[in-house]
Amino acid sequence: ITERKMAEHLIEASERKSREILESITEGFFALDADWRYTYVNPAAEKILSLSAAELLGKTIWEVYPGLTGSEFERVYRRAAAERVPLSLTDYYPDHERWYEVGVFPAERGGVTIFFRDVTQIKQTEASLREAQNRLETALGGARLGVWTYNAATGEFWADKRARLMHGYDVQESLSFEKAGDHLQPDDRLRIQAALAASIAENSNLETEYRVVKGKNGEAGDGGGSGAPAVRWIASYAEFVPEKDAGERLSRNGGRQNGAPAGGMFYGIVHDVTERRTAEELLRRSEEKYRSLFNSVDSGFCIVELIFDEMNRPLDYRFVEINPAFAGQTGL
Repeated sequence: ITERKMAEHLIEASERKSREILESITEGFFALDADWRYTYVNPAAEKILSLSAAELLGKTIWEVYPGLTGSEFERVYRRAAAERVPLSLTDYYPDHERWYEVGVFPAERGGVTIFFRDVTQIKQTEASLREAQNRLETALGGARLGVWTYNAATGEFWADKRARLMHGYDVQESLSFEKAGDHLQPDDRLRIQAALAASIAENSNLETEYRVVKGKNGEAGDGGGSGAPAVRWIASYAEFVPEKDAGERLSRNGGRQNGAPAGGMFYGIVHDVTERRTAEELLRRSEEKYRSLFNSVDSGFCIVELIFDEMNRPLDYRFVEINPAFAGQTGL
């Protein structure tokens, strides 16, 4: 009898401790018997459901919440009870206009216990973030901008689809910061490395343009005989955000390890400016041809600018440009 009393006492103490825990947690919790009637409801559940335990105990969950019938909640509850397996789900309950995250666990004598919480605010935040991400993606796509980030201390590198394609890499290809520079013109690669080091040392942003050399199929060089390499000009701008505890981290590690740079993150965008660069080069060549012809012909040529009065009548003119022949013929 003494041992039985001791066992009963231990069981009562365990149940009391469990109830104290359930009474104190912020997650909603309720227990249902084999007939789906409420046998216990904790204070958090009362608050979330806006119903007291007295209003729920003894009633079935289906009569209190008829909207559950035919829902994913019902399917999971009944499966957990029938198969005696723990299950979970996150779903929307229209009657409450809320999202609930639910964990269902089989209990003794065919019942189930259910932990749940209202995650509506989390879902709304996630939806807002997705919407903002979609708007940003649309804007970046419309502007044909690629995005990249680089952790100068750890070497961790990330580039989106557009940035990868601009540099001749497959979207699914594993890409490190060092590998991302493989397709750069060698002279430009050295210049970019120096610019990055200067940005880190001076805590300044990065703004540069460089050439990407790739074959017709996207390979570096001549693409394995696929033809002459295509040269693309890429403009890159990045904000450098220094790591606040970089000094402490380096000090703890006994100084910079293996030549690792000081801490900080680069948040960058890239833009293909090949068309602009091509137009600038064509203009430069055209001006060179014009200048060569202008200065070499024997005929005198000049460009003048007319000067007008307040009534828009021509008063005088000034020479803007003259060629050597014109200077020699006029003595100017």
